[in-house]
Amino acid sequence: MTTVETITAELTITGPREIAMYGRTFDMLAELSVTGDAARAASPPLPAGRSHRVMVALDSH
Repeated sequence: MTTVETITAELTITGPREIAMYGRTFDMLAELSVTGDAARAASPPLPAGRSHRVMVALDSH
């Protein structure tokens, strides 16, 4: 069983093929991700007083 959190819902995935698909997708996105100074350099400045955070989680049980 895998829990996938989206922007609007939490999905519980139980099919082995679907779990594998989410695992591959997570790995691909993790390879493309940037953090820290590299992420700040790649992001446009936010308007004054605004902040944002994007979270992607894949939690296997």
